[in-house]
Amino acid sequence: MRRRLTPRSRPVQLVGEIAQRYRLAFLSHSHEDRVRVFAFAQLLDALGVRYFQDIASIRTMDDWERRLHDAIDTCDLFLLFWSASAARSAWVEREARYALSRQSASASEEPDVMPIFLDPEAPPKPEWLNGRQFDSLTRLAMRGAHAERRSEH
Repeated sequence: MRRRLTPRSRPVQLVGEIAQRYRLAFLSHSHEDRVRVFAFAQLLDALGVRYFQDIASIRTMDDWERRLHDAIDTCDLFLLFWSASAARSAWVEREARYALSRQSASASEEPDVMPIFLDPEAPPKPEWLNGRQFDSLTRLAMRGAHAERRSEH
């Protein structure tokens, strides 16, 4: 008897030359954005991707700076949650610079560093990211939707 494929059981069609599944994500964000970042952590959980988030991953009395570096050293995805508060955070900058230096030194160019824009009007990229593509189609779409909503009111 031949099993019928339902939308849920259809094989995934890969597009492009390389496909990979991320194993461990590092969530870099300002403390002020923690609640908004939890939604992304839930999504990663649903996708089966482990993640490192300071408050959820560092135990009492851990050497937190060493734990941050260890987590960045082992992650294959670095998510830079960008907002006005992230732009002001010295720790977000330190984590991102560390991830970028690790990426530059890695033969496999890991971790993948991806900005996630929490606000349509998030600040432009900082100087320390000059030479790197920062904007995304998603951010441009968010800006357009945000502008539409403002013009409707």
